[in-house]
Amino acid sequence: MQVLKEQVRRRIVSSARAEFLKKGFGQASMRIVAESSEITVGNIYRYFSSKQSLFEDVVSPAYQVLKSLLESVQIHEEMPLPSEDYIRFREQFVREIATAIEAYRDEILILFNGSEGTVFSDAMNELSGIIFSVLEKYVLETIASRNSVQNLKALGRLISKGIVEAIKDLVARTVIFERDAVENELRMIIDFYFRDLVTRFD
Repeated sequence: MQVLKEQVRRRIVSSARAEFLKKGFGQASMRIVAESSEITVGNIYRYFSSKQSLFEDVVSPAYQVLKSLLESVQIHEEMPLPSEDYIRFREQFVREIATAIEAYRDEILILFNGSEGTVFSDAMNELSGIIFSVLEKYVLETIASRNSVQNLKALGRLISKGIVEAIKDLVARTVIFERDAVENELRMIIDFYFRDLVTRFD
């Protein structure tokens, strides 16, 4: 019986993922989710207390992976990074982001495009805020010592929001995951925003 219940639960989540991807949280129909899951609407609520809780079940793993990945960034070398250290840092980041896209492409799109009205409605700003914190900790202070940028916080926000928007655009275009293509574009994004960032302001 427990195995059967888990199979039904997985069907509900799979159907909900497709519905949220197509319509977003607000317009998604629990009736359509139920029909796709081959159960009644009432039966959904035996597994999930609300539409909101079902949405959270769909997108939470993707959000936690992205959040943990960004929060784990540690740079132990002095800035600006030597070229070999920068490339090593970039390649690790590219691999991890690509793996997240491969595993959670649809969920990331739902998170970015269809989460209005949920606890994840500010996810893009939250993720860009984590990037901003990394910049503030490791990069902006070094740039400040060069006295060439008047508003460092504005620069940090511009970079952090730009990175999240670029990744969002990449995910939206990645209908079929091809790791080499995704990683190459991620390298381009990271290089555009980060490569020689400190020395650009000499």
